[in-house]
Amino acid sequence: MLLPILRLRLLVAALGERLPTPWWRSQFLSPAGANFIERVFPRTAQAAALESITLAASRDHDAHLAPHAFHLFRLPIYLEDQLSLHLREHGFALLGAVPLSSDDAIARLTELGRPETQPRAEGPRNLGPVSRFGDPKVQSGVASLYAQAARAGSRVFPYFEAAAQ
Repeated sequence: MLLPILRLRLLVAALGERLPTPWWRSQFLSPAGANFIERVFPRTAQAAALESITLAASRDHDAHLAPHAFHLFRLPIYLEDQLSLHLREHGFALLGAVPLSSDDAIARLTELGRPETQPRAEGPRNLGPVSRFGDPKVQSGVASLYAQAARAGSRVFPYFEAAAQ
């Protein structure tokens, strides 16, 4: 379950950096950013890069969503802890290469996604309770939403609600 989430996070994070009008202003996954991070964090450079861009993307999403909404870049703490540990242990080795361009990222998200059977989404998009995020079909839908938004030159913020208490 962790690997698909990390792969999706990596692809969307890289896409957000590489678009002609970037979704967030960071360069953690660029060659120059990777070179800098490797000097600062020689043993955990890949984990540090993805965690850093996750923070940038999370802040961007949080600015457009309700305070308690979960999204690809901010999940429940138990899941974030598992993702962080997995990434530190394995790096990008299991995730695949970082996309070199926005077209590459869109193509890879499209492969992960499902055929577009719903109208184009823009802005915040409620996908139900956060417990659904572990479902591969839901993750596939998230990949499709981001790829669709990037192709259209728009923004989408898929989010999940906290579980009812």
